Amino acid sequence: MFPPGPPGLPLLGHFKTMMRPDLLKSFMEIHAKFGAVFSVNLGPRKRAVVIGSVDALKEAADKIVGRSPNMNWMNVDYRNGNGKDARGITYSTGKEWEEQRQFLHMRLSLKELVLGDTSLEQVIMNEAFELRSDLEKREGEDVEIGGEFTLTAVNVVWRLLAGKRFELDDKALNELVSNVRKKVSRFNYKGDYFLYPWLRHVAPGPLGFNVVKVAETGMKSLVEKAVSKHLSDRARTTRKSDIVTKDLIDAFINKTTDASETKMESSLQGELGMQSMNAVCLDMLSATIEKMSLTLAWTFLAMAKYTEAQKSVREELDAVLVGRRAVTLNDKVRLHRLRATILEVQRFACINAITMERRCPEDEDVKVGSFVIPRGTDVYFNYYAAQRDAFERPDDFDPSRFLVKGKFRSDSRADLIYGLGRRDCPGKAIAADFLFLAIGTLLQHFEVSPAADSLSMEAAEFGLLREPRPFKVSYQRR
Repeated sequence: MFPPGPPGLPLLGHFKTMMRPDLLKSFMEIHAKFGAVFSVNLGPRKRAVVIGSVDALKEAADKIVGRSPNMNWMNVDYRNGNGKDARGITYSTGKEWEEQRQFLHMRLSLKELVLGDTSLEQVIMNEAFELRSDLEKREGEDVEIGGEFTLTAVNVVWRLLAGKRFELDDKALNELVSNVRKKVSRFNYKGDYFLYPWLRHVAPGPLGFNVVKVAETGMKSLVEKAVSKHLSDRARTTRKSDIVTKDLIDAFINKTTDASETKMESSLQGELGMQSMNAVCLDMLSATIEKMSLTLAWTFLAMAKYTEAQKSVREELDAVLVGRRAVTLNDKVRLHRLRATILEVQRFACINAITMERRCPEDEDVKVGSFVIPRGTDVYFNYYAAQRDAFERPDDFDPSRFLVKGKFRSDSRADLIYGLGRRDCPGKAIAADFLFLAIGTLLQHFEVSPAADSLSMEAAEFGLLREPRPFKVSYQRR
């Protein structure tokens, strides 16, 4: 049985959903009426399916791993696609995606994460210290959460990708971050960007396609310059034994130029491999700007609003980190309240509320529960609905839901945070370590207070991601 759903109009689709600016609210209303698995018409495309329960999502995650070709126009413009395929890991599918995913997972494994003479843990700690120093300069001021957090996250990933970092006041990078944030806020999965991409040739300015162009070309230029610098440095190295693999770009170049490789049709080889390298770096940079920084913003909104939760974390930090020593990853086994608080922020915020559309296999139907989803159908994962239905009192901010007798315990219902199945986030271990070290460091050294009388965790905006409305907090050194 095909999933039920509201009727749609020819070309336009489901009228109420298409006329409403917030896609998430529309999906939640349809979810409440038709259940956790429903279908809906978005614009002129054939009916899509939306899945919004933990059990159904886990059943579907490894059955539905393809990508809809609806985004291939952007891959032509920014990722060396030909209109029918895609480079990188975010938009690619089939054999190419499998190769890129396997290589990236291998390179991001913990044993690989040594950047020259510095471990990734130390890189994260150094960036957290830099952010702490920057915030100390504005102690007592009302600070709008935004750029500094983003630059801190970008620096960690850029060290991993290209072996370099930026100053937190770097004007060019701050402008790039601002442009990417505008893209995320401007678009959603039912807008012109996704449903009518041909309009970019008709009215790119009024319809916002220029916002995409500025953001994507800015990131692409940054990546291309880094790759060019790596290639020129390598060209000046006379002996192969002198080549040092110090970051992900080095590892990619090694792979694409390895004469011992026999799979010349691989997406990791030759010119295609170089294009894939650029696209993967672009994917990772984009994900960092769009997601990791938002998690930090949600965290400090929560800490400013829920002062008792903040106090509990600080007391734990003071008890464990005797003498105000720095937080390290070894402290995970003792900082239970900190880990529970971070996970509760991620659950409550649910940044990736609706995922980018996946596509069912072209050669077989997919069964999810009692429903059959036809081959070639586009599918959205509604993580927001699934998280809300899975937990009691979903509107309450309560880190203790992840504590058992004072000890941190994760919950399989929270697995949605970094995605499910083989399309999960390949950098989730890095993201988790970054959040633990950065948040622990800042809460150890600052008391966070709201700049306004009231802060709202509910007043979120949803474009491509779920983000809090602009807010200000005040930092006071402890």
